[in-house]
Amino acid sequence: MARAAGAVGATVIAICLLCAPFAMAGPRPGERYDGRSATGQRVYLSVRADGSRLERYTFIVRTRCTDGKRRTQGLLHPGERRVPIDPAGSFSHRSPAYRGGYGRVRGRLRLTFSGTFDAAGDTATGTIEATFRARRFDCSSGPVAFTVHRDGTA
Repeated sequence: MARAAGAVGATVIAICLLCAPFAMAGPRPGERYDGRSATGQRVYLSVRADGSRLERYTFIVRTRCTDGKRRTQGLLHPGERRVPIDPAGSFSHRSPAYRGGYGRVRGRLRLTFSGTFDAAGDTATGTIEATFRARRFDCSSGPVAFTVHRDGTA
């Protein structure tokens, strides 16, 4: 009888452990995060209320160009495809090659970003990379780190 009670008790504990909530890395649903890239430009993102994807974002980075100038490149969320957040708290996006230009110089811009939220959901870190290709000059940022913090945190 004592063995049966012990086996039942162990089973109940195992079931409770399986049903217990566990801490998972990821963002805080519905929150906004602000910060800067390593080149000093503003970066922000906000997480959808259900925590499944980025809802709005702006990634801006400074590039070096083959004509000797520095230019700023950026990507805003309108018109972009959805950026899901996986269960580990990671996200990534690669924009299509947009046609655009600087004055009379026409070319193609592509910006990629990826990042991961910390276990507490207060900070996300990652990289941004922008390239611009044209006949007259090319620009590239190389991988540039960024850090954003949840609004209201230190």
